[in-house]
Parts: sequence; structure tokens; C-alpha cells
Amino acid sequence: MLLTYTLAYCSFLTLSMAMNKHFQQIFPHKKLLSIHANFLRFFGWALLVAALMYSSTLYGAATAPVILLGLLSAAAISLALLLNYRPKLAPLIALVFSAVTLWFNTMQ
Repeated sequence: MLLTYTLAYCSFLTLSMAMNKHFQQIFPHKKLLSIHANFLRFFGWALLVAALMYSSTLYGAATAPVILLGLLSAAAISLALLLNYRPKLAPLIALVFSAVTLWFNTMQ
């Protein structure tokens, strides 16, 4: 479940960074190029598909969409709050989530 949440959070982060407003919030001195925006959009949707595929292998095809929608909601709310109050912290938290998930999966 932690990996699914991490994938959901990272996908929402990349999809929001594809928008100029949020990209400027996170990186105020850089300009978002259209090729980077297209890459971020593609990568965000790919991460969402990966989250769906991973959750369906864990929980089955019937339960996975329900669990994924709950995790997507939690990831969206946490990212929305971070983008409002501490936007520069959002990519760092994605890296921490990824590292903790990788560490946790290697320990099992």
C-alpha cells in the first residue's frame, strides 16, 4: 500500500509540475518549456497506470480501484496542502517517500 501511495503522490506531483503555475511555485527561477511539460504529463499518467497495475496485482481487479481511489484522494489532498503552504518541500517529500518505500520493500 505504501508503494501505491508513493506512485500516486509522485504522479500527481509530476502532473502538477506540468502546469506553469505550479512549476513556478516549486522552481521560481526556471522556465517550463513545452517539451518538459509534455514529458511531465506523460510520466505522470504513466505513474498513475503503474499505480493501478500494482494495486490490481496486490488486491485483485475488484478491490484495487476502490483502494486506489482512496489512496489517490489522500495523495491529492497532501500535495494540494503542500503546494499551498510549502511548495518547495513537495519534491523533497516525493524523494523521501521513494527512499522509504524502497527501503521498506527491500527489508521484506
